[in-house]
Amino acid sequence: MINLLKLSSEKEDSSPNTWIWISGKGFRNKINEILREIIEKKNIKKTEIIEKIAKNLNCSIGPPNRSIWSKEDKIPIQILNNLLEYSDIKSKHKEYFKRNVVHVFTSRQEKVKAVKKVGPDISEIIGAYAADGNITVLVRIYSEEEDILNSIIKMISLNLKIQEDGGKFFIRTSKISLAQLEKIKKRFNITYSLTYLFELVDSDKIAVESIAKSIEKMFEIKGKIQKKKGAWSLRIYNKVFIRYFRLWGLKYGRKTETIKEPQIIRRGNLESRQSFARGVITFDGSVAYAGNVAITLKSKDLIEDIHEIMKLSNIKSVISKREGGYEISLDKNNKDLINFIIPYTKKWFRIKDFFNGFSLRVKSAEEAKKILYETYDKYNRVSVSFNDLVSYLQKNRSIETNKVKEFDKTTAFYTKLRILERMQIVTGKHVVSRNKKGNFKERYKLYGLNKDVRKWRLPSYRIYEDT
Repeated sequence: MINLLKLSSEKEDSSPNTWIWISGKGFRNKINEILREIIEKKNIKKTEIIEKIAKNLNCSIGPPNRSIWSKEDKIPIQILNNLLEYSDIKSKHKEYFKRNVVHVFTSRQEKVKAVKKVGPDISEIIGAYAADGNITVLVRIYSEEEDILNSIIKMISLNLKIQEDGGKFFIRTSKISLAQLEKIKKRFNITYSLTYLFELVDSDKIAVESIAKSIEKMFEIKGKIQKKKGAWSLRIYNKVFIRYFRLWGLKYGRKTETIKEPQIIRRGNLESRQSFARGVITFDGSVAYAGNVAITLKSKDLIEDIHEIMKLSNIKSVISKREGGYEISLDKNNKDLINFIIPYTKKWFRIKDFFNGFSLRVKSAEEAKKILYETYDKYNRVSVSFNDLVSYLQKNRSIETNKVKEFDKTTAFYTKLRILERMQIVTGKHVVSRNKKGNFKERYKLYGLNKDVRKWRLPSYRIYEDT
């Protein structure tokens, strides 16, 4: 079980308005029970306890006073931890709160459902984050003196603009660590605020929506999905949710070269490990038009983690070194691969068609070409496209693979013709040519366009509108 009391940080949550609270049925009765125990055994008054807590937390007496005297089933973790220090059985009391917490929240944010275990759903979220997620802590530093901010800018060697708000000057950046902030606090008279942002970006809207739904289901919080430079971005501003990632063993900031499967998942069951791999492969993997599945990463640890999960799942995989990183190729003939991609995403439809055959009917060649573009050609970078081949056949009626000069004879050229044949868009037959003496000369394939569009079968990938 995850210890949710560790969601609070003494350094980051140093003032009452930044404290993290927990709530649960019966909490107030338990708090009062602890108070009675302390008062009786330590011969101390409730007001003295409140004063000591305020002193320890370096805050006014108001916040601990209101929390201790409250009738509601909630308490800040900072105050609870301080209160338990006076108890002779604090471990037992802590266990009660760990087991019975229902929601976690700050004074300014919506309640987050308490998630105490890492199962398949959480593992998939973590896998998606490991692949294409990012956590940013935006720091705002305030001072009444502009010179102080100039000194800080020089100290951290960043090109920052000083801004003004309500008579105070401030700078903001996501490029300083919390350790650097501690040094700044000790050296300068400043105040500051921290804004926590979780972001997940991918070109596939369905993939992003799937993770957003899982987060809402598990944590009862909603993120905002929006278009961002040709991709889709899920953004969640919630300190409590983001603190979970640290509990799971993940660090904030740059992770490309160092990310790996968290121990909390490695120690779990195979289903959770497979869900983690599904998150990684959906967001960072690729499924080629010929069914090849591969993941290219800079983190050797993460590549080896995926390799181990595949081995345990009886799926062959091969790791190879690539410029600037590593690639793992998965056995495209193993039908269990479809379970390692989030359903209804582009990659899922592509591998489904590879295993089960193409099935989508169309009414016209133009409709078919649009689907081919959205499914394959949109991502084609160098080789001949599917639409190039269809257009050529519409114009020239046939392609003789030994004679056509319009296309480079690459592997992609032959592979795409074979896929068009599987789609029943083209028909192909092997031809053996002979010389004048009747001796074998060469063998090639002749492709022609199937004129009956009703027999064409296209990829089942749905074309998503940019909405």
